[in-house]
Amino acid sequence: MRLPIARAVLFGHLGVSSLSLCQQPAAPPNIEHVATPQRSGYDQDITQPVLLPLPQIPLPNKKCKPKEERDESIQFSFYVDTDGRAKDIGFLRGLGNGLDQLAADLLNADRFKPGTFEDRPTAVWQTATVTFRACGKRTKDSTDAIIGEGWMTTQPVQTLGPWAAPDLVGQTSPDPVFQLHHIGRVSPPIPVHTPEARFSPEAREERISGVCLITLIVDTNGRPLDARIIRPLGHGLDEKALAAVNQYRFKPAMLDGKTPVPVKITIEVNFKLY
Repeated sequence: MRLPIARAVLFGHLGVSSLSLCQQPAAPPNIEHVATPQRSGYDQDITQPVLLPLPQIPLPNKKCKPKEERDESIQFSFYVDTDGRAKDIGFLRGLGNGLDQLAADLLNADRFKPGTFEDRPTAVWQTATVTFRACGKRTKDSTDAIIGEGWMTTQPVQTLGPWAAPDLVGQTSPDPVFQLHHIGRVSPPIPVHTPEARFSPEAREERISGVCLITLIVDTNGRPLDARIIRPLGHGLDEKALAAVNQYRFKPAMLDGKTPVPVKITIEVNFKLY
């Protein structure tokens, strides 16, 4: 009998190894000030960003059986910066196939009229829901797990909405966030409590497996902050991965072996069927 399990692998923010947090060759200390927008999309004192028109995207010239075509949607959180670009894009809901990346590329290419506060451009948190018709097929990989495959058959439609800035709900670090690509200054956080992510009923029934990537900040108390999906799996597995990762606890990263510092890392949650 094969059992579904999920295992996590942790990576440094800018350099990875296959098994652990990894530091790169010696380099000057690099501190990343995480650019947190100052305005929630729900702030009534701002004007909302406006999506500017863009050319249509090319659609593949493929035939699709009627029973394989369906309506789909992918949802993101992000903020529109003062230059009118989408930044800090994260998935709120994905499909777990190549359409996720296509929709993310679309959002990256978008240009906006920035939001304003007191007649000045300001960064504003938003959601974007990308809806379209898609042709979807399922094929089996070498482990007999079902994996998704699909393409858009209609032009995507983007719908914007307000979103609360993470700092307004206590999810981001108030301190500069270190990166792990310099040696001898910052030691990586050490996991001390990593509960397994559970399979969703849908994924278990359809035998879905794969990797969900989550980025987060480990704060000076060893707690995860601002956990966000950067590569989704869909089928309810993203929510399960986030729920598990938010319960993780770490021995915090240390600067020069003396001072706890927040660091940004990426966690790979691997859902496998055994």
